[in-house]
Amino acid sequence: MKDYTKLLTLIEDIKRIGAECTDNEREFVYKMIADVLKSTLNGERAVASVEQSSESEVMVRRRGRPKKNESVAEPPKVKGKRGRKKKSSADDSAMVSQLAGKPNMENIRSFLETTGLPEAAIHSLFAIGEEKVERRYTSLGTDKKAQAQVNAVMLSCLANAIVSGRFIADLRQVREDCRALEAYDNNFTNNIKRHDIQIQFLSGDFVELTEAGKNELAQLVRTLSQTGA
Repeated sequence: MKDYTKLLTLIEDIKRIGAECTDNEREFVYKMIADVLKSTLNGERAVASVEQSSESEVMVRRRGRPKKNESVAEPPKVKGKRGRKKKSSADDSAMVSQLAGKPNMENIRSFLETTGLPEAAIHSLFAIGEEKVERRYTSLGTDKKAQAQVNAVMLSCLANAIVSGRFIADLRQVREDCRALEAYDNNFTNNIKRHDIQIQFLSGDFVELTEAGKNELAQLVRTLSQTGA
């Protein structure tokens, strides 16, 4: 301790002053000295607390900085519904634009020739105007909702092919058709997904018929046109 000698001298001075004072003065002097010492001690503790806090902050900052060549681990990413990748909305918009064209039977000429279907069979199921194609059929050819929903998808693909040349369907419209024909239920999407041999998903809302699906569609058209659905 650097000031040890000074401290001893100070203590001797306090003793001398105390000896020269009366009892009342001595009590007052000792109390004053005690207050000064207490105040000094509290001040040192406050300074120490501030210094300790500063040191802790510095340590935290230092620990927060990655060392050279030290990799910082990224938090694990939580996979959820948002993580599922879907076709872009731009693709959906392009398909919607295709379906906004004008009807033309030449768009399905190859399909008719390949399957041997007559145009009359198509006209018996659809009213084909200059601006749009509307369904004439009032039955989907079965009482089973699961199959009826698949049939509705295939017929919608045919109607859209007359307009765009592609056998695609907007499932939002198909749902409305199924409701109108009392063939809709909450298993709609799963029912369609189970028929992936005939129907493939292009996005969450659009599907397209495979070659197997087109062949099944041709048979459905024959059946419905013959029964006058």
